[in-house]
Amino acid sequence: MPIRFFADDMLGKLTRWLRLAGFDTRYERQIPDADLVRIAAAEERVILTRDRKLSQHWQVEKLFLVGSEFVTEQIGEVFGHFKLAEDFKPFTRCLECNGTLASIRKEDYAREIPPFVYKTLDEFHRCSSCGHIYWKGTHYESLARKLRLIQEALKESSNPQSEIHNPQSNA
Repeated sequence: MPIRFFADDMLGKLTRWLRLAGFDTRYERQIPDADLVRIAAAEERVILTRDRKLSQHWQVEKLFLVGSEFVTEQIGEVFGHFKLAEDFKPFTRCLECNGTLASIRKEDYAREIPPFVYKTLDEFHRCSSCGHIYWKGTHYESLARKLRLIQEALKESSNPQSEIHNPQSNA
């Protein structure tokens, strides 16, 4: 089973990058720690957090403590530690809700697509959960290039920058 994450509310930007690369990453703003821990365990997700107190106060089977406050460094920490370079599936998850994206016929959603975009593009995807529609707009090439650079850098690097933190193993 592919790795699945649950990022706490300190890691919203990292969440978007994980989703952009195709990783199943749950994220909820202002979720109480007890709910975060319960849901992550029930869904077999690794908790991603910057909150050191979370690991001290809760018995968590899988928790990764992200050290940096900067998203570019967080990407290196998480993607590097979990060796995610080979598992990229870019542009397959909704950035808003984490749902999976499916190809759609633009004719079926003409009212939901801006007229200029409808006239100039043919490839569209729709989120299976929230219904958000995606297309390869002006930002697509820039994001695709950044993802390729991340993936290439990870393949070249074999040193993770952080360690997985499993409080139960510290006994």
